[in-house]
Amino acid sequence: VDDSTLAMDEPHLAGTGRAPQVLCNAATAAALGLTEGAAASVSTDRGAITWPVRLADLPDGVVWLPGNSGGSPVRATLGAGHCALVTVTPGGKA
Repeated sequence: VDDSTLAMDEPHLAGTGRAPQVLCNAATAAALGLTEGAAASVSTDRGAITWPVRLADLPDGVVWLPGNSGGSPVRATLGAGHCALVTVTPGGKA
């Protein structure tokens, strides 16, 4: 659950949402020098978002971020959508 219009006026639904995180699998995290729970910065030439890392069942080489969550709308901040190329660095370094 993110900050979408579907959750407007639905505090019980909105309350089930998690804090935004950068999701990737263990192999991708290791290749990028990321540690679960530690900060990672996802950036493009337009901007950057820094959130904690959570390991998830995703394909190698893929990171996933919620599209509109926690005051950091990914599409607006990064100018990135599905299948966009981004830079991912550990520790919040853009």
